[in-house]
Formats: sequence, C-alpha cells, structure tokens
Amino acid sequence: MSVTALEIQQREPVLGGRAFGTAGAYEKIAGVLRFAVDPAHPLHAEITDLDRAPRTPAGLVEGAADFYLLRPVGGGNGALLLDVANRGRKVALGMFNSAVRVADPTAEEDFGNGFLLRHGYTVAWVGWQHEVPEQDGLMAMRAPVVPG
Repeated sequence: MSVTALEIQQREPVLGGRAFGTAGAYEKIAGVLRFAVDPAHPLHAEITDLDRAPRTPAGLVEGAADFYLLRPVGGGNGALLLDVANRGRKVALGMFNSAVRVADPTAEEDFGNGFLLRHGYTVAWVGWQHEVPEQDGLMAMRAPVVPG
C-alpha cells in the first residue's frame, strides 16, 4: 500500500497553544489519507475480492481513510503512539490520560491529565473499518465497492 495524497481538513493549535510541560505546545491535524494498493502484489493476495475491485488506469485499487493527529510543535520525544480506532472511536487519551472519550478533543478536560502530551508523544488515529457510520466524528475507511 502506498499513500497517494494527504488532505488536511483541519489544522489548529491545541488549547490555544498552551504548553504541556517540557514537551511544549501541540497542534491538531485531521483529514483524509488516500492510498492505492497493487492487487497483483503477493502481499495482497489474501485481501478478499481485491482482484475484483475497480482499478485506476495504472491498475491500482484506491481507498481512503480518516486520520487525526496530535503533534508536538517542537518535535517531542520522537515516538508515535498509533491508536487503532475501534469502531471509529479514539480511546488512547482515555486509556493513558484518564480523559473522557470524545471524537474531537478540544476542551482542557478532553486531554485529561495530559500524560501522553507532557511526555512528548505524537498521538495518531487512522480509520481502518469500512462499515463505521459517518457521524459524530467517528473515523472510518472507505474501501472500493466490488460489483456484484
């Protein structure tokens, strides 16, 4: 799989640029990640019906997924925590920061005790399930529809 485009739909400072300890300020970046898969590649042989999916003129199968990123502006600790969004929900801040679970963390309480941010982690979410409803900020993947 290769990323073909990154469409940023939202980019803003977290909590107005407030610093999280020595890690400093964070920014929120959200949007859509577009990708393409070569159905002839051996690594993709077990993907159900990939060989029947619509293709681009280059012979690739395209899809898209929502992404959401909390990034330390100053670089942080160099580590990224990828939270695999179950049913489109972000859980990392609840698990590590003792925060309430919200679709779009914006208010101070949405970041809980700030553990991940104070320690300089980049926190990322990518939608990976195609049947997640497009509502309430849930994160989903949009896979091609196979005819028939």
